[in-house]
Amino acid sequence: MACNDATLVESSIFYLMDRHLREHPCYPQLVQLMHEGFRITGHGQCLDILTEKKAKLSEIGCNLSVYEMDRYRTIVKYKTSFYTFVMPTRMAMYLANRIDEREHQQVESIMTKIGELFQVQDDYIDCYGDPQVIGKIGTDIRDGKCSWLVVNALLNCNELQRSIIQMNYGQDNEKQESIIKNLYRELDMTESFQQYETRMIESIIDEINQLELNQLPVEIFYEPLSHVYHRKK
Repeated sequence: MACNDATLVESSIFYLMDRHLREHPCYPQLVQLMHEGFRITGHGQCLDILTEKKAKLSEIGCNLSVYEMDRYRTIVKYKTSFYTFVMPTRMAMYLANRIDEREHQQVESIMTKIGELFQVQDDYIDCYGDPQVIGKIGTDIRDGKCSWLVVNALLNCNELQRSIIQMNYGQDNEKQESIIKNLYRELDMTESFQQYETRMIESIIDEINQLELNQLPVEIFYEPLSHVYHRKK
């Protein structure tokens, strides 16, 4: 039933686009971008699921080889950044008849960074957020997710700490989850996250400021950035 519902939703999107936007000058670009959104997001979701499964294949605890920064950034770019930030902005540009390829490349670059910041914040909030505030109980540690926290913990830990992660990460019980959270405290992951957040915001603003005055209005970048700026939920 779920697969059928998903097919109905997807087909309805293109039906509505055909009904309301067929006469728009950028209709072909809009349809192509929507197809691209489904493809890219599907690839990201698939990589995320396969990573989680591969992490659990080891017979001596968690398979830590899957928790690498390149893989993490690829998942974020495909699964989160594109459909959440890149695609909506580029769709709006086509609706406004902005078709310059360079402008679309600039939007993709900046919005991808905002999407990464958003996902890293989400990973941090999953571990440290107050369930009463965020409306859920975080499960990334128990699920063995390729999270920014575990990727960076592995980049900064010693051999003993690495073995602790291997034996306890991705285990569905409270005791082992607590062991991982204690290790994150030892590694001062909160400080690492805050430093990352500051650096990324500065990098995004620098890239926005490099845009020429006659190009895109900066509001299209500062509006989404304002929503993720030091967010808590």
